[in-house]
Amino acid sequence: MLVRLAMNLSMTVIPFYLIKIMDIPDPDETGSSIWFAIVPLVSFIASTIFSLFFYKKLIAYFGN
Repeated sequence: MLVRLAMNLSMTVIPFYLIKIMDIPDPDETGSSIWFAIVPLVSFIASTIFSLFFYKKLIAYFGN
């Protein structure tokens, strides 16, 4: 449950980060920006790949 909350929170904060920190134009000004779709998608895919391939190795190395 905590993982779902963390993922939802990070996917919600990413557009604000892109607008304020990275200075990507607001979608209201220029139409929809492709970055508002690509960045959360890459983040989700990277976390999925990590959990599939590297999580068990990390747990075995550090223990519980």
